[in-house]
Amino acid sequence: MDIAAKVRKSSGVDVGRCFQCRKCSNGCPVVEYMDIPPARLIRMILAGQAEKVLSSKTIWLCASCYACSARCPNDIDFARVADALRTMAVREGRAAAVQRIEAFHRAFMEDLERRGRVHEPALLASFKLRTFDFFTDFELGMAMFFKGRLPLVPRGVKDLKAVRDAFGLEGGGKGGRP
Repeated sequence: MDIAAKVRKSSGVDVGRCFQCRKCSNGCPVVEYMDIPPARLIRMILAGQAEKVLSSKTIWLCASCYACSARCPNDIDFARVADALRTMAVREGRAAAVQRIEAFHRAFMEDLERRGRVHEPALLASFKLRTFDFFTDFELGMAMFFKGRLPLVPRGVKDLKAVRDAFGLEGGGKGGRP
């Protein structure tokens, strides 16, 4: 299966509808940090350049702000495409072009799968343990804690089974995640 078909299957987005107007790239607030602008990345997907696409910084730097998606005249949701590509890269065991972002992505997804929602202190602890960067933003974290913005006890969700089903998890295992 080619990469465009995999993206379509995983994200539900048909990138073949893109006619390269470049509104996604022109409206992206983080495009200057990307190695490949969103419109070009979609073109590369359509050209079957899976290796370059899955090893790009762009898929890890997408902020999922949906500025691109809101501007697209063909309703292509680039943020969903980038998310699907990150998942593909992780499943294939590829090292992320931006290691800290991959560490955050993995910590976020694991916490979401475990609890059904993210518990910020647990996410922060997992991220810090993965990056060995224990003291960056320490003062900010303490200030947030003392203002009650980092609750010690996580809140639950009403239907954790539905969340786990969405991830393809059976009985609490990690079947849907690499």
